[in-house]
Amino acid sequence: MNKDNLIHQLHELGSIKRAPALWREQTRSRLLKQIEVTAFKPFSLAERLVYGWQQTRLTLAPMHLAPVIATVLIMVIGYSPFSVALATSLPGSPLYPVKRLAEKFELSLRSSSDSQGLFYLTLAGRRLSEVKTVSGADVATQAELFRDYNINLGFAQASLETGLPSTDLAKTYDQATDILAANLNVLTPAPANRQVYKVALDLTSKVSSRALALLVSQHGSNGDGVKSAEVADRLATEIAKVEAKLEGVEAKIQLFPENSPAPRVVITSKATVVPVAEASKQAKDNLAEAKELIARNEFGLALQKVQESEDLTAKSEAAVTEEETTTEEEAKSETELEETPATETGEVKGDSTEPTEDPAKPTSEVVPQPESGGAGEAAEPTPIPQQ
Repeated sequence: MNKDNLIHQLHELGSIKRAPALWREQTRSRLLKQIEVTAFKPFSLAERLVYGWQQTRLTLAPMHLAPVIATVLIMVIGYSPFSVALATSLPGSPLYPVKRLAEKFELSLRSSSDSQGLFYLTLAGRRLSEVKTVSGADVATQAELFRDYNINLGFAQASLETGLPSTDLAKTYDQATDILAANLNVLTPAPANRQVYKVALDLTSKVSSRALALLVSQHGSNGDGVKSAEVADRLATEIAKVEAKLEGVEAKIQLFPENSPAPRVVITSKATVVPVAEASKQAKDNLAEAKELIARNEFGLALQKVQESEDLTAKSEAAVTEEETTTEEEAKSETELEETPATETGEVKGDSTEPTEDPAKPTSEVVPQPESGGAGEAAEPTPIPQQ
């Protein structure tokens, strides 16, 4: 094979289309079931306890041990009011480090990947609950909680990718990520934390899409698979969410000035750049096709259309938000320019920069006198008081 032929074949790889999501999920599930591997021997209870104690010692090393050990002993005794106070403790509280320690210890007792992933989802939900109660002025604590949320959700996503697919796991992840997304959308992050908040939104959307794809792939996979009515209802709910977002985008488009250029969106599948209005129309068309596919029980293709609409809607929202931000900044700059004190520019509006004369004080005016004396001599000017 010569160099030119190799380059030509490498260029042709870009035209290969990715397989549908449903086919990938079903193939992955079938291969995992067919592969026979040596069963992994789970850790015994004694080994998990030893590992948990080692993790506890590492966590407690930089802390004052006396109050922590006393607190743990009270927990062991089972003092109910204290347990409630521990569960509701917030960052900054003396009990909060103990709460995080208890979470690590509980995680160490979970041996399977699925159980760990579900517990990571629980931890992510706890971090969001703490963000709601933390004051918006505490920017550093809010940012740390958002980062912990992203870390926990990332581990949950990894557990979902590596675990064996099952109907119960797909349903649990789908419901949990749906709740996380709803709680995340009602939060108002501090301006300094908008970037980490955006990362949280994107990660939640990815895990939710992955869970929904797994749920659809479990339809009809075996006798215990997800029923058609359940999948149809779940996809209909997802379509309703996308339609609500599109309505918000169209409402914002109507507010843009007619003389300003409309924001544009990049459509990756077609490698084109189109206005937001056209992208919204294409998203609506995809949703209409998805509804028809759901009616024919073609859930895999319907999911693909819904995901394409979600992608277009997300890009449209981002473009509209960016345009709004730019417009607000330009208006703010113009307002600040108009309100700039004239002393900064060397001009005072309605006044003259030339010194004014006091009418109460007489001024002197130099009047030239006729020449006197000889030639070449000039008389000195005499000041004459002005009446």
